[in-house]
Amino acid sequence: MFNDFFRLIEKNILRFLDIEYFFSIPVKDFTNNIDCKKFIVKEIDYNDLDNFKLFFKERGISYKKTILKYLDNKDEFVCLIVKDLNTNNVVYSCCIRNKTFFEPKINKLIELKNNEVFFTDAHCIKEFRKQGLHSIMMRNRIRYCYDNDINKAYIAIQAFNKPAIKLGKKLNYNFIEYFIKYNSGSISYYFKRLINKIILKGQK
Repeated sequence: MFNDFFRLIEKNILRFLDIEYFFSIPVKDFTNNIDCKKFIVKEIDYNDLDNFKLFFKERGISYKKTILKYLDNKDEFVCLIVKDLNTNNVVYSCCIRNKTFFEPKINKLIELKNNEVFFTDAHCIKEFRKQGLHSIMMRNRIRYCYDNDINKAYIAIQAFNKPAIKLGKKLNYNFIEYFIKYNSGSISYYFKRLINKIILKGQK
C-alpha cells in the first residue's frame, strides 16, 4: 500500500514539473509483429477519416483538424494507424514528422536535417491498451525510417511515462537532455488529480 502511495506521489511530482526527456532513436529493421487476425497497420489516407470515431470521442472532435493537417501535408507528416478488423475503427495512431518545427512541450526548436525525423502524437484508444500496440507501432515507425533511408529519429517523453521510458531502454534510445517546463495550469490540474486519488485510495 505504501509503495503504491509513494509511486503515486513520485508520478505526480514529475507531472507537476512537466519534465520531458529528449532522446535519439537508433534506426534498424524490425519485423511487424501485429496480430494480423485482429488488426491491420497502414499509412493514413482520406478514406480513413470516418474511422476515427473513437479518437474523436476520447480526444474531442477538434482532433479532426490534426488528422486533416497530417493528410493535407504529407510532405511533412507520415501518420501510421492501426485498424481493428472487426469494426474498421482506428484504435492506434502515431506520427512521424520530417521538417524543422517548434515543440512547445519542451520549448525548443527541433531542427531536422535531411533524413532525420521526429516521432510524435502516439495515442492508443483506452480499451485497446495493454495489448502491446505501442511497442509494436514504435518498432513499425523505426522500421519505416529504415525502409526509407532515414538516418536518425528523435522523441520527447514525459518523465512520468514509465512504460514509454522502459520501452526506450529496451530499444536502446540515446538520452540527449531533459527539460523542465513550469506550467501553473498543469500543476493545479494534477494537484487536484493527486488529492482525488489519495482520497479514493483512503476509502478502499
